[in-house]
This record gives sequence, structure tokens and C-alpha cells, in this order.
Amino acid sequence: MQELTERLHALERERDDLLARFRQVEAMNRSVAARYEEIEAQNKQPGNLYVASYQLHATLNFAEVLDTVREILINLIGAEGFAIFWVDERGGRTARELSQGMDRRFPKRCGPRAAP
Repeated sequence: MQELTERLHALERERDDLLARFRQVEAMNRSVAARYEEIEAQNKQPGNLYVASYQLHATLNFAEVLDTVREILINLIGAEGFAIFWVDERGGRTARELSQGMDRRFPKRCGPRAAP
């Protein structure tokens, strides 16, 4: 009977040890999976940047250029608010061409531009 009790305790210790190692391996797997997702996201960025750059250089249409710049600012940089201005060099005036999240903060036109 003593022998069976000792064997039972040995098996319980072995089970506890195996469960502890299993939990460690599970934790390592979660850590590796999280790191893999992080690396995947980092690897996606250069591809997205290449596509945006290609789109930007593939058109001469001003509206398409502005849309591409907007997408770059929102999706790649993460900007929540921005404005893009166009400077009329002849008249010295600045016109807001595009804005996102701050329409009321900037006037549509301003100028004349100060001389350097």
C-alpha cells in the first residue's frame, strides 16, 4: 500500500511539473504570436508606402495627387487633422486646397504673402 501511495505522489508531482511546463510553453507561444503580428505590421508599411508613392507619381491630375496625399497622411502617418495650402506666387495669396479634421481652424484664403 505504501508503494502505491508513493507512486501516486510521484505521478502527481510529474503531472504538476508537466502542467507548469505546458503553461510556460503556452506563454511563450502567445509572446511569439504577438511578436509575429508586430513584425507583420512593420513589414506591411514599406509595401503601403511603395503603393502610395507609385500612385502619387503615376498621375498629373491635381485632384488625384491631393487624394493620394490625403490617404498617405491618414493611413501611413496617422494624421487626424491637417491642411494643405497652395501658394499663388503671382498674387502672393495662400489658398487652402485640402483639409481634414480642421476645416474651421484655417481660412479658405489668406495673404498677401510677406516679401522675404
